[in-house]
Amino acid sequence: MTADVHVKAVEHRFNSFTALHRVDLQIAAGEFIVLLGPSGCGKTTLLSIIGGFLTPSEGQVLIGGRDMTHVAPKDRPTTTMFQDYALFPHMSLRDNVAFGLRMRGMAKAARNAKALEMLEMVGLADKAARRPHELSGGQRQRVALARALAVEPDVLLLDEPLGALDLKLRRQMQEELKAIQRRVGTTFVHVTHDQEEA
Repeated sequence: MTADVHVKAVEHRFNSFTALHRVDLQIAAGEFIVLLGPSGCGKTTLLSIIGGFLTPSEGQVLIGGRDMTHVAPKDRPTTTMFQDYALFPHMSLRDNVAFGLRMRGMAKAARNAKALEMLEMVGLADKAARRPHELSGGQRQRVALARALAVEPDVLLLDEPLGALDLKLRRQMQEELKAIQRRVGTTFVHVTHDQEEA
């Protein structure tokens, strides 16, 4: 599944500080877009508004033509992948990937099958029973990506997901992200301060 994103005249203020001023942005369904800029320029604020973690002071966010401006994150057709990956250390990789499906009420057999399918997509199906601490940084990043895509979001929001990786691994993961995005067709919105990564 995929959807377009339309940010219309969005402004966001933190008390007297204006973080975003009249931002207009259109992202086509299935597009992979990168928001590039230095720290403090508002890119993560914009990503948080698209994901519903912040409500803009003014303006609208439409996803798939529907107004999502005041819709809670759990009710949006989006998933966010954060820089720290937020994997549960006490759960297996399979259970980490299946977590969002479990929260949506999917039956255990179906969610385990979907989790294995997602782990296969990122090349980690053979490690499904392992725990996150048994993996490298790049492998943990792939598990987080599999978990984010398992719930089949229309839009995947990536908040500097490669920031914690070394240069060689970052380049490898850039290629993997592009290949996976082409395969699944989901709209990707990727935030980074790294020009090379963009």
